[in-house]
Amino acid sequence: MTRRSIRAGWCLLVVLLFVVAPVRAQEPGVPVGDVVLLGEVGISHELLAKNLVTQPGVLFSDMLIDEDLRWLANQHGIVATVVFEPGNVVVFRLARVGLIDEVILRGNGRYGEDELLDTGRLKNDSAITLEKLTRARDLIRDRYLRGGHAFVEVELGALRGGDGAPQSAEILVFEGPQVETVGVEINGLTALPTDSALDVLRSVPGFLDWFLGKDFVRSIVNEDVVLLENFVRGQGYLDARVGLDDLVFNETRDEVILRLFVEEGDLYSVGAISVEGNDTIVAEELLAEAALLPGGAYKRPDLIRTLRVMNQEYSNAGFIDRVVIPRETFALDSASVDITFVVQEGEQKRIRDVVVRGNTGTKDEVIRRYLTMYPGDVVDASELRYSEEKLIQQGFFTDADGLPRVRVDTEPTDDPSLVDVVVEVQEDRAGLFEFLIAAGSDGGVVGGVTINKNNFDLSRAASSWDNFLREFFVTGEAYHGGGQRLNLELLPGTEVSRFNLSLRDPYLDPSREDPWGRTIELYQRRRIFDDYDLETRGIGLRYDHSLDRNTRIWIGGRIEESDIDDVDFTVNAQGEVVTDVPTIFDDRGTYQDHQVDVGWRRADLDSQLEPTQGSIYSASVGLSGGPLGGDVDAVRVTGTGEWYSPISENDEGETTVLHTRFAIASTEPFSNEEDFPFTENNFAGGSSGAFAVRGFDFRGVGPHESGTAIGGQLAMAGSIEAVFPLHSTYNAFRDENETIAKGVLFLDFGNVQPESTDFGDLPTDLRISAGVGARMRLPALGGVTIALDLATVLADESGDETRAFSFELSRRF
Repeated sequence: MTRRSIRAGWCLLVVLLFVVAPVRAQEPGVPVGDVVLLGEVGISHELLAKNLVTQPGVLFSDMLIDEDLRWLANQHGIVATVVFEPGNVVVFRLARVGLIDEVILRGNGRYGEDELLDTGRLKNDSAITLEKLTRARDLIRDRYLRGGHAFVEVELGALRGGDGAPQSAEILVFEGPQVETVGVEINGLTALPTDSALDVLRSVPGFLDWFLGKDFVRSIVNEDVVLLENFVRGQGYLDARVGLDDLVFNETRDEVILRLFVEEGDLYSVGAISVEGNDTIVAEELLAEAALLPGGAYKRPDLIRTLRVMNQEYSNAGFIDRVVIPRETFALDSASVDITFVVQEGEQKRIRDVVVRGNTGTKDEVIRRYLTMYPGDVVDASELRYSEEKLIQQGFFTDADGLPRVRVDTEPTDDPSLVDVVVEVQEDRAGLFEFLIAAGSDGGVVGGVTINKNNFDLSRAASSWDNFLREFFVTGEAYHGGGQRLNLELLPGTEVSRFNLSLRDPYLDPSREDPWGRTIELYQRRRIFDDYDLETRGIGLRYDHSLDRNTRIWIGGRIEESDIDDVDFTVNAQGEVVTDVPTIFDDRGTYQDHQVDVGWRRADLDSQLEPTQGSIYSASVGLSGGPLGGDVDAVRVTGTGEWYSPISENDEGETTVLHTRFAIASTEPFSNEEDFPFTENNFAGGSSGAFAVRGFDFRGVGPHESGTAIGGQLAMAGSIEAVFPLHSTYNAFRDENETIAKGVLFLDFGNVQPESTDFGDLPTDLRISAGVGARMRLPALGGVTIALDLATVLADESGDETRAFSFELSRRF
């Protein structure tokens, strides 16, 4: 006899002694004439009677009576007295046990008593009914099952006290081993990749599970059977069957291997594809980007993607109430399916009005300037999306975790042909006075205070100086709602320290659809390098102009003063300077740079926030010195390009994207090159910026002097990377999922040449690296953003500085 069976026997004895009233003797083997239940206990007598094993016609047995009494006590907290009436009638007199004052747990090892009481929603020193006690037993059992205790038993033990004394009850826990899933095998899967099938299962141990353990949870295994069957059927095997073949436990029953079986059946193919009810958009246009193709496998994900494209086509044409239903016609003599998309177009909608809601402090005109739809227009879902993303881009409306609080949608009106476009927003915190902590491989640790007011209004002053702090930082009444941007940063750091004050007005003339914007900036930055320090102070002014929704030009200028100091050197006995960095030593001191630049940028993307297709190009030309004065005379030319292209799409519509970038910069001095400061050269390397080359240190690519980068007149960098979704979270305000974790596979390259005329050497001496990375935004931790990259260098040159791991982390609070 096992220890567990002994404990169970004692438990049964306790229940019989303290819960069950004595049973009047009756001769065994006599057929039961009838079963009667007496006493109001809040549960239907008919329902209770149906679940008793003592039934009319059954031979009377004390064992059956005991089983019924235990069932009534354990399942419903009912105490029963059994008596027998003439005619072999068995009468159960039912009653509720009084309130319990204390619950004692016994046998629990993994979870503490307080934790299990919380799980069972029990609180000692409060009135506990047997119903609550029974529910607690079930909740505790579920907790153990979800924690991997597949053999757990939880029972109600003795009731003690009563008759005026405090009454206590026991919950007995027999935990059993904590079972870990160490493997999942799929038998019978021949036509589909096993790895793809395992990816859809929740019971498969992941990377971290090999260290932390993967709890075996039977309910999840049952769900996995359904998931696997849906996956196989979704790949075209519509008759597939999946089941649990076996659970293979080790001798101690704390490890298990799951074995699932698959019967694939025939692969169904797509026959003819047709469209019915499409009076407005021709079938060829609706099916132009269809994932389903005649003769191909009939895959559910392809059907979903085809429906998504067709619905989008109609939504963009104003048919926002359309319904598209696929009708399947199965062939009788083959595994083939004809698909007919039945369309109910509904009525094309036009815009009656544009309504803005929730902007308690922001002017209507500030929001409307980013909208591209007007009364009288045909509703275009792509324009609704574009307007929503443009508003999100401005950063006016977010919550404390940085999640956007903007939604642009439609609402019906009394006229079935008209809808209102409704813009719902939630105002951001007013002054946004924040502490910022950031750390990264390129810049060390930075911490300080910032004031980021993305929705600043210079013309909206406080009611008085006495009320300034309250109205600026608390209520948001002052200097808020005009769509301007005020940024103040005071951020000292271990390697980089910066002070920055900037004010931007993107709409100098709000009446123009092609506005001019202006940015004024005052800054001071200091960076500590191994062999010197660089401090730069400056003021800048820039005007930018929108040519259209995708294209912008700018012209600006700045005056900077830079100090190169703390250069490492010694003086020998002869009074001569000895230094390992003569270039840096010669350039030490202060110099001024007066510059002006003009530029152009065009972004043609399918999404402003999460682009999957499109391109970005930019170019700028700058002049330093010459007629502008200063100590630096040079012409700078910079060009960048980025390209996005979809690779694949998962069942949720999330896209894996091929992202390519390229940047090139040339700096050509036109006066005495010996006086040209090396700090004005171009650099490459590191994990961030247009000239990032992961796998190399910050400024780690190109000419060095005793291990310190001195840059060159010509620099180039680029990257080819695949970005794929890892995890999404639901944004209830926008009613959609947002990707908060992504994976990256990348190949980076770059080069720096000392002379700007050596363009031909750039591809010859390429530095190349490859690796993996992750991008995460964690709203649950207050909006922490994390970027991680691990790279291996495939090609480098003597003097380069390499770095395998790089990271960027920031947190505002």
